[in-house]
Amino acid sequence: KTVWAGVYTQEQAKRGEDLYADHCSECHGEDLSGDTPYNPSPGLAGKAFMLRWDNRSVNDLFKFISNNMPKTDPGSLSKDNYIDVIAFILRSNKLPAGDQELTQDKETLQKITFAKDKPAGGPSVAQK
Repeated sequence: KTVWAGVYTQEQAKRGEDLYADHCSECHGEDLSGDTPYNPSPGLAGKAFMLRWDNRSVNDLFKFISNNMPKTDPGSLSKDNYIDVIAFILRSNKLPAGDQELTQDKETLQKITFAKDKPAGGPSVAQK
């Protein structure tokens, strides 16, 4: 399935928003646009982000973020915190929320792929 299938909850994204503000916004910007005055960093929302991760798994993003971020103290958040930040990133990319939280289970994350465009004719989140 893809990130368009509602793979996180709004509550989870809200937790991630708070974590993002505390641990990520200094480099990636409050609006996730990247390139803050102090740190040239990639944006985490928008077309460039979706293109960069297109056809890659959410597990790939989880591994990258949990091993490399925050830049000043890589790996310092809990796995649940990293997953919540990813939920916030998904919401910030206008991807739909669902009724189950994103999990840190590697096999589950590996089966969820980024797709830069919403699939045409697929079931809606409510139909899953």
